[in-house]
Amino acid sequence: MRRWIASLLAAALLTLSGCAASGTAEPAQQTKEAEKADWTVLFYLCGTDLESKSSLASGNLEEIAATTPNASVNVLIETGGTREWHAESVGLEIAADKLQRYRYDEQGYTLLEEQELKNMAGAQTLTDFIRWGAETCPAKKYLLCLWDHGGGSNGGLIVDEKFGNASMSAEELGRAVSEAGTAIETVVLDACMMANLETAQALSASARYMVASEELVSGTGTAYQAWLQYLYDHPDCGGAEFGRAFCDAMQQKYADQEDEVRALTFFSIDLSQTGAVTAAFAEMSREMTALLADPAEFRPFALAAAEADHYDYPEMIDLADLASRARGNGLTEQTADAVVEAVGKAVLYGVKGEDHSGSNGLSFWYQPSAYSETLDHYARSSTQNPDYLAFLDAVSPVWSAPEWVYETVERPTELPYSGYVVEQEVRIGEDGGAELAED
Repeated sequence: MRRWIASLLAAALLTLSGCAASGTAEPAQQTKEAEKADWTVLFYLCGTDLESKSSLASGNLEEIAATTPNASVNVLIETGGTREWHAESVGLEIAADKLQRYRYDEQGYTLLEEQELKNMAGAQTLTDFIRWGAETCPAKKYLLCLWDHGGGSNGGLIVDEKFGNASMSAEELGRAVSEAGTAIETVVLDACMMANLETAQALSASARYMVASEELVSGTGTAYQAWLQYLYDHPDCGGAEFGRAFCDAMQQKYADQEDEVRALTFFSIDLSQTGAVTAAFAEMSREMTALLADPAEFRPFALAAAEADHYDYPEMIDLADLASRARGNGLTEQTADAVVEAVGKAVLYGVKGEDHSGSNGLSFWYQPSAYSETLDHYARSSTQNPDYLAFLDAVSPVWSAPEWVYETVERPTELPYSGYVVEQEVRIGEDGGAELAED
C-alpha cells in the first residue's frame, strides 16, 4: 500500500515539474507552451575509464547535487559506458550492466527508467535519449551536454569501454542529433578538443550554439554547479547569454585549479555562422592547393602551419591563427582576412590561458602526412569540405579522395613530389655529437 501511494506521489511530482511520468509521456507538441519548463538539460554521461578508474563522472554528479533546483529547468541524465560507477556519495547505485535514465530535481536523483545495456558511442543510442528527454520533459529550450573523452575532429568523442572502446565520429554525432528531431539551443561538449570546425559543421543543422574547448578539458570536467545554477537562476536566458556565463564559470574553475589555468580554452560558438566559416575555409583550401605546384611557394605556408597554435593532438590547429600567420606567406590578404572575420563572427565569446594566446575558438584537422586509413576516416567527417579534401589528396602520395569530392571540385594536377624530398645525412662532430646536414 505504501509503495502504491509513493508511486502516485512520484507521478504527481513529475507532472508538477513539467515532466511526464516515464512510459506515459505526452508528445511535446500536445503540451501547451505556457506549461513547459524554460529548459530541459540532457546529460549524456558515458563514464568510460574516467569513471571506473577515477570516479570523475560521479564527481560531476556531486556538483550537480550541490545546486538549488527549481521547476524552470528539467534535468535528465543517461548513464552507461563504464565498467564501474562510484556515485554512492549522492545516494545512487548506478548499474554498470544497464542503461539507466535519471531525473534530478528538488527531490534529488530519481531513477526513471532502465534498459538493456547499449553502446553509448552509437548514434542511435544518443538519438533515442534526446527523443525520450524531449517527450518526457518538454521545454522551450533544450541543452545537450555530452560527457566523456574527446579526440578532436578525427578522433571524435564518447568512448564506451563496455563496447570495446567504441567511439562516435563527428559525422555520427551530427546524424544522431539531427535524427532526434529536437531543436537544440545549446550543445555543451565536456570532452577534449571538440571546439573545431568539423564538429560545428556536423551540429549546425540541429543546434543553435556550441560550447567547447580547443584543448584538453580538465579531468574534473566543466563547472557544473556554477553553470547549471546559472540556468536555474536565469531561466529566460538564451544560448548566447548562457555561453558567456559558462565560459566565465570555466575561467573561475580553472583559476581555482592553478595547474590547469594556463592551458584553458573554452568558447561559445554561434552555429548559424558555420556556413560563412566553411565558405572562407574552402577558398583558403583552394589557395593551399595552388601553392603545391611549387615547393618554394608552399614552404612559407608550411612554416606558418607549424607555428600556429596547436593542441595536445598537434594535428589540431587553430584555424584563424593559421590564416593570420599565412597572410602573405602563401595566402592572399583577402582570403586570410575572410577566414579571420568569419571565425570572429562565429565565436561569440571565449576564455583562454597563457599557453594558448593564439586560440580563436575553432580549430581544424591538419595532418597531410597521415596514413591512408586515417584520411579515409577523416573524409567521412568532413563532407562539407571537398576543397580541403582535394588539398589532402594533392599533398598525400598515399591517399586519393573519394570520387564524390570531384563532383563539385576540380581535380588537382599531379604534384612533382621530388621537389618535396629533402636528403639528409648525420655527421659526427668533433665533440662526438650528431649534426644533421641537409643537401
